Amino acid sequence: MDAVSADSVTDSIEIAEEYPAPSPGTWTPEPIHFGRPHSVFAAVDFFKATEIGMARSLERYGGPIENVEFKLSNRIAFMCVRPVGAPPDADKLPPKWLFKLIQTVHPKIGKWRRRANRAYRDKSWRPHIAWWDNEEKPWSIARAGELREVDPGTLNDEDLITHLTECKAFFLRTAETHHVLNMSFMLPLGDFLNQAKGWTDLSTSELLGLFEGYSGASKGAVVQLEQLRAALDNDAEMAALVRSDIAPSKILATLGGGRGAVATALKAYLDYDGYRTVTGYDVADMMFIESPEVVIRVIRSVIENTGDRDTTPGGDRWTDGIREKVPPKHRLQFDELLAEARSVFRIREERGAMADALSTGLTRRAILEAGRRLEKQGKVLAADQLVDATLDEIAALIRGSDSPSAVEIKLRADFRINHDFSDVPKYLGSKPIEPPPADWFPKSARRAQQAFQKIFSLMLNGGKSVSDETVIRGLPVYPGVYEGTARVVADMFDMEKIEDGDILVSRMTAPSFNAIFPMLGAVVTDQGGLLCHAAITAREFAIPAVIGCEDATTLIADGMRLHVDGALGEVRIIG
Repeated sequence: MDAVSADSVTDSIEIAEEYPAPSPGTWTPEPIHFGRPHSVFAAVDFFKATEIGMARSLERYGGPIENVEFKLSNRIAFMCVRPVGAPPDADKLPPKWLFKLIQTVHPKIGKWRRRANRAYRDKSWRPHIAWWDNEEKPWSIARAGELREVDPGTLNDEDLITHLTECKAFFLRTAETHHVLNMSFMLPLGDFLNQAKGWTDLSTSELLGLFEGYSGASKGAVVQLEQLRAALDNDAEMAALVRSDIAPSKILATLGGGRGAVATALKAYLDYDGYRTVTGYDVADMMFIESPEVVIRVIRSVIENTGDRDTTPGGDRWTDGIREKVPPKHRLQFDELLAEARSVFRIREERGAMADALSTGLTRRAILEAGRRLEKQGKVLAADQLVDATLDEIAALIRGSDSPSAVEIKLRADFRINHDFSDVPKYLGSKPIEPPPADWFPKSARRAQQAFQKIFSLMLNGGKSVSDETVIRGLPVYPGVYEGTARVVADMFDMEKIEDGDILVSRMTAPSFNAIFPMLGAVVTDQGGLLCHAAITAREFAIPAVIGCEDATTLIADGMRLHVDGALGEVRIIG
């Protein structure tokens, strides 16, 4: 598949009345990660990097699909799943007899099946995760540190272009790596959930309780925040400053301006969280450091925490009770599958927390510096609108070009910000086809097929809304009851309203939201499944959560009082 080109992005800056299908197949929007028009800067090459990573992972493990393609239609990202051996224009399943014959004789399918079986036999995810732990993750952290230590404001124009180019290369590499690791957690985790459900008849939500405490990256900068709290506990003057009414930007400047323990701890915290994008996965999303108000609120929440919230990981405490439900002859296998699934569970979130969010934020920082310079020259109307220019366009503008014009860039930005998603179709091209039943596959292929299908569904599929005016319903994620004030968050500025103990209500959350989770009493989202970011992170912080409600942000107004029941999957409006 060709990369998304600059021309393909910038040619579609007007609101089209229709969304043409990019090519044959079924194209569906993916609202969990891409619920709005992508920035022009990020769209160029990002989806190609994503596809390359996915294809490498699927080939390595023998995934049941060849790839997931992404293309833009009217600047909205749509995806198309390409099953192994299926023609691109397939619009229905073949008859069962023909499907089973194809599974037997198609050379690619046979190759996929052998690799999938070998993956389970050899536990191929182990060396792959060792590569991530020992090579790629340390490199990503080190590279982020190198780029973070560069102050874009001190660079001359050519060096700024070079720095921005390096940031984008890092951004694309982390996108590819993110998806290279997909199957390393999908196969063992999906396999465990499928097998354990058959043995215990427990719900997937109940089984996922076994993984509480096994996704450390979802807790964000808890270590750095604890070090900062300890430093502030020993510095009454700085602690009083944090609690004061002084402007948050001045508080941060004072805290970080010294040479003592507080300054050191603050730098470590901001190095970890400050340059991550907070409200999503795009360079159009703001970095945490861009809102000193939110940073100070998080710090205040941590130092004022009374300790009455139980955040002890619960996964281990459920193990014995669930294991007792497993027939004795399967318990050894249960233990083995659970151990493998727990060992890979962290990868789901760790990829984003330790690489993607950092590379995206650091790239945004460089774009904003270029935007400030071009704003002074009148080449953009606002610095942050420059996320809607390509890298080549930004370099040309810095070097003296007048194209694209400031008005054109503003039109692109306005479209991204103001686009109404009510007209986005549920699919383009062929009508979606239900996956073939498991018994259509040869026995040797079912295990990988069912594991992949399970995890893919749990990440993307929310509940089917049956809400009314006072009760919003979704997926039950973490048990517990909590009452508090709703904070409906659409962007960084909405986050500035969050007080300690508030209930986050949002369309979705991303790994970069981790920065504000220490403040929250409960979480409610429109989108996402039981393995989406919001669900995993709520389990890690042990807070009630109801996910995939579809209409939470429509029915809940900011400031409402809510009663959240994480076990029932219900949110009741009480005032």
